[in-house]
Amino acid sequence: MKKVEAVRVREGMTKTELATELGTTKDALRAWMTGRTVGRSETVAKLKTFLTKTKTAQASDIAPQ
Repeated sequence: MKKVEAVRVREGMTKTELATELGTTKDALRAWMTGRTVGRSETVAKLKTFLTKTKTAQASDIAPQ
């Protein structure tokens, strides 16, 4: 979750925007961020996709054209 939070801040996303991106609620996101709950396997897959997508977007921003 630390990586997700770092990407969220770097991308300038609000927690509401991140929750929408992940298809969840702000309350569920907060519970994951604080470690109060652990996401289900579907959630983990969404988080991996989010991190991969942002890495890909960041790499394309710096790739030579």
